[in-house]
Amino acid sequence: MVGVDLGLTRSVFSVVGDGASDLFSIVVGGLEARGVPVRLIRANGYFVFDVTYPSVDYYRGSEVVFNLFERVVSVIRNAFEMASRWYGVVTALSLENLLSDKGLARGIAKTWRLLLMALYNNKGAVEEVASYLGDARASIWCYDQWLTYNGHVLNLPGSNSYVVLVSPEYSSSLCPSCTRYLGPVRRGVEVVRPRCGFRGDADVVGSLNIAARGCCVLRRYLGGKS
Repeated sequence: MVGVDLGLTRSVFSVVGDGASDLFSIVVGGLEARGVPVRLIRANGYFVFDVTYPSVDYYRGSEVVFNLFERVVSVIRNAFEMASRWYGVVTALSLENLLSDKGLARGIAKTWRLLLMALYNNKGAVEEVASYLGDARASIWCYDQWLTYNGHVLNLPGSNSYVVLVSPEYSSSLCPSCTRYLGPVRRGVEVVRPRCGFRGDADVVGSLNIAARGCCVLRRYLGGKS
């Protein structure tokens, strides 16, 4: 599973699950070979990297971001195919579900749409995603209670992998290591958790939580199909 926390000028990707180390190496190596500006992030043994790009509001920003996302998606697709062959695992990309978030900043909404367009090679990708493949609800233990999330699961075109859209609520406010509430976390400020040892900024926290939610939702969805 690859979780993505999407931002205006930076997106953070975390790789979790079976074969995460090898999948991470394949993806990062492929991105570097394609000239994508990728940076490795140290986060307590988690496999995390980020990709930077200009804002879509800059001159030709949308074109630059879309071209970069096309390269990122191509590399992730190839890595998924290799992981499936080598390990026989189910692979997926987990994103926040921003279809109905009316209060979303215009730049973030546009960036999210560009990523979907790259994934589906289709200008009408958002409308296509809106007619999603299937729903699933999954619960995650958070400190002293179960939190239940809704998710939508779609096929990744041209592959045996999936795209999972998960609820965005509190994705950057819960520690991905111990699941305790972090409170409001400012962008760019590193979180340090002495109790569990986790270190990472809000975007890293978000990408790891999005990946974890995607795993839970996909597991519940596939379990319901069998």
